[in-house]
Amino acid sequence: MRVWAVAVMVLGLSLGVAAQNTGNTAPGDLPEAPAPGSAAPLPPGAAVQDRTATVQPGLPLVYTPLSPHQKFHIFVEQTYSVYTFANTAFDAGWAQMTDDWPAYGQGAAGYGKRYGALLANHEAGSFFENFLFPTLLRQDPRYFRMGDGHSIFARVPYAMSRVLITRSDSGHGTFNSSLLLGLLFVDGLTNSYYPRPQRGLGETMSRFGGGVLSSAETNLLREFMPDMVRIFHKHEPEKLKKLEQLEKKMPLANKLSRPNDGVVQPPGSQTGATTQPSSHGNSVTGIGSQPGADPPSRSNCSSPKP
Repeated sequence: MRVWAVAVMVLGLSLGVAAQNTGNTAPGDLPEAPAPGSAAPLPPGAAVQDRTATVQPGLPLVYTPLSPHQKFHIFVEQTYSVYTFANTAFDAGWAQMTDDWPAYGQGAAGYGKRYGALLANHEAGSFFENFLFPTLLRQDPRYFRMGDGHSIFARVPYAMSRVLITRSDSGHGTFNSSLLLGLLFVDGLTNSYYPRPQRGLGETMSRFGGGVLSSAETNLLREFMPDMVRIFHKHEPEKLKKLEQLEKKMPLANKLSRPNDGVVQPPGSQTGATTQPSSHGNSVTGIGSQPGADPPSRSNCSSPKP
C-alpha cells in the first residue's frame, strides 16, 4: 500500500511536468537510442571529485559500465557521508518517539540501540547492494532515469520495475539479483542484533518484503524528484533563491549535502548532465542511456529498518 500511495503522490505532483512538456517536446528532440551492449572506456585522469559529466547533444550515446573500484566508491561515499549519520539520527529519534522495537527500551540507552541498528542496516545494505553483489554478479547498481520526455504512466511502472530489472556490465537488461540478494542478506544479519521478538524466519521475510517495497518507493522518488525540484525552483521566491546560493558558499556545504546515490540522468534532460557515482568516488562519464531501447537499472540501497 505504501508504494501505491507514493505513486499517487508522484503522479499528482508530476502533472505540472506533463503540462509543461505538452507542445514543447517534439519527437525529433529525443536522443537516439544507443547500440545495445556498446561501451566506452573511461577518460584518463578522471577526477575523483567530479560528480557529473555533461552529455553533449548529437554525440552517440553509449553505455559505460562501472569497474569494481567505482562500485566500491559508491559504497564508501555513502558510508562516510555526514548526511548518512544525520539521517540515521533522525530515524532513530522517530523510532524512539513512536516506541518502535519496545524491547530496546527508552532513554539514552534505547536511543543508542536504535541508532546502532539503523546505522548497521544502512551500511550493510550499501555494501551488499552497491558493491559486493553487483561486483560478483557483474551488474550495475545505479538507477537510470527515464526522464520527462516520456509519459508519467510509463515512468511510474518503469521506476517500480527497476527493483526486478537492472543492467548487466555488458549493457543488457537482466534480473536484479544483486539488489534482492543484498536485501535478503541484510535482513538475515539483523537477526544477530535485533531484539528477540523481531528475530526468526517469519520476521526476516517480512522485513525482506518491506525492503522490496521501500526500494520501489525510492525508485519513484529518484525518477520524479528532479521534476518536482525543478517546478519548485521555478516558482520559489527570489529571496529564497538568494538564501540557497549563500548556503552553497558555506565551507561545509558539500559535506552536508546528500551523497550521490548513482542516479543517472537521461541525455536531453533539463539537468543537462548525468550524475556520477563518485560516492553510495571515481567519476564515471557520460552514461547516456535511452530507456526505450534497453531499460536501464536500479541503483543504490534503501536499507531496511528494524
